[in-house]
Amino acid sequence: NPHDYSIKEQADIVEDLLFHLDVTEVHLLAHDYGDTVAQELLYRFDNSQFVVHQKLKVKSVCLLNGGILPETNFPMLSQQVLLRPLIGPMLCYIMNYLSFKKGLGSVFGENTQPSRAEMSDFWAAIRWNNGHQIASRLLQYIPERHANRDRWVGVLQTTKVPVHVIYGPADPVNPPVFLDRYRELVPHAVITVLNSHISHYPQLEDPTSVMTAYLGFLESNKLI
Repeated sequence: NPHDYSIKEQADIVEDLLFHLDVTEVHLLAHDYGDTVAQELLYRFDNSQFVVHQKLKVKSVCLLNGGILPETNFPMLSQQVLLRPLIGPMLCYIMNYLSFKKGLGSVFGENTQPSRAEMSDFWAAIRWNNGHQIASRLLQYIPERHANRDRWVGVLQTTKVPVHVIYGPADPVNPPVFLDRYRELVPHAVITVLNSHISHYPQLEDPTSVMTAYLGFLESNKLI
């Protein structure tokens, strides 16, 4: 801090890491912020625009709840406030465990809330290296999604790479209106809709169903 975070920079980092590790084929499994990073990586693959790793092949993409379509993504009030100039950065400095717990808990299902120990771990993770103080900077991905909508939504409509969505329908940030819009835009869409009480963090709220759906997706496309 200060630093201008961006989805494209995050994709650069992933690409750089895979190049460093000499990984040439990947299956992308992403959630939330990571969905958009995965969409950017898929766009680069489909358009031969990788920055450093020209040999990288994206074999499949699986997206969990996130702002895949900006028009059906509804940021929480706290996120909207953090995006405001001056006010947002100031609020980052007074963020505390109770406000964090309330905000994060609101996007979990009523019966799938994190345990006290898990919530403490989440808070410890976001506070590491004063990470909570740059929340307003990280949230710039929200307007970035709108600015790059044609790029990141368009690639889902045109790609030949197998794409699967695993979705928790109780998500207040990405409510079920997402399903109809996604199916309208991506006629060949493949979606697994989880139990009605699963919300924004399906990989934590119902990991068994998520893994079953993901492995089923890979097997059905003869990817494993």
